[in-house]
Amino acid sequence: VCSSDLTMPILGHVMFFAHGETLTVTASNIELELISHAEAEIKEQGSICVPGKKLLDIVKASNAEMISLKLVNERLKVKSGKSNYTLSVLPASDFPALGGNELMTPAMDLTINRETFKTMLNKVVLSMAANDTRYYLNGLCVSVNKGNLALIATDGHRLSVQSCATEANDISAIIPRGSIAEIAKFIKSGSEDIVLRFNDRYFSLQIDGSTLNSKLIDGKFPGYSRVIPVGPLNSITLNRVEFISAIERVAVIGDKSGFISVEINKDKLILKSINNETEQSEDEIDIDYSGNDCIIGLTVRYLHDALIKLESENIEFCFSERDSTGSQILIKESDSVGDNLSVIMPRRL
Repeated sequence: VCSSDLTMPILGHVMFFAHGETLTVTASNIELELISHAEAEIKEQGSICVPGKKLLDIVKASNAEMISLKLVNERLKVKSGKSNYTLSVLPASDFPALGGNELMTPAMDLTINRETFKTMLNKVVLSMAANDTRYYLNGLCVSVNKGNLALIATDGHRLSVQSCATEANDISAIIPRGSIAEIAKFIKSGSEDIVLRFNDRYFSLQIDGSTLNSKLIDGKFPGYSRVIPVGPLNSITLNRVEFISAIERVAVIGDKSGFISVEINKDKLILKSINNETEQSEDEIDIDYSGNDCIIGLTVRYLHDALIKLESENIEFCFSERDSTGSQILIKESDSVGDNLSVIMPRRL
């Protein structure tokens, strides 16, 4: 979370607040804030800002069980075993508070099993945009509508949706991409329920005595349902691992644009790629298909990303019968129910 932004040196620091028998450590990059607590033997109460990376490196290099911190003449004396360090500090009053009292008044609490949320998150994060001028795409949409929780991500070229039932009230909020990366670390282990808290401007998650606070993206996420192809659809059942392996083999030969063609006929799915040196690769998979022959152009990375995070043995590869060459591709797990899917936009052949 600590930033290396030279224009705001305070963002490279963590704030220590010593009170009672608890040391509270806070890191912030203005958009995101992490707060953790630890038991400590405190001889003098107070707060100060310490260089985050330097202190982390000291702790990592230490082989001692305990570490001592002491403020002397506006310098932090750090003692770890037989090692001693002196660090510069900044006043705690310079540290940027994220939301103040607004963070204490959530409009809605969303309770979900940690493992369920982690699985849903893993299946959609690769579809988030990065540095898109359409700022509302640079994050993950959390939508609750009539008892259905959906996590939605899109970069305009692909869309991923994962959903489950919930008893929470309706809400729509966009959590920034950087915050999603920290949330993924935050929920890495454990299986108990977690509580996500939202108001109009902020998002908060508290786990195991630590708190993550984040600003929300101020914008309206685009309606995603109109991108999902509707029937009649052709559908092919494929072994997911076999399909991924074939894609990876074909991608060995390819151009910088990552173009791949998918040819479908009555008994085979053929993957082809060609690069700027007219070198070619081809692989095929036996299929059971009764529709019309077709060729679909796709971006190989988007196709691979849509498959790699799924868990089912088999997937459904679906496309519109009305316009197979220009159809969006819909991919879902064979045992999936509801809106648990990925959509990939086609490329011109």
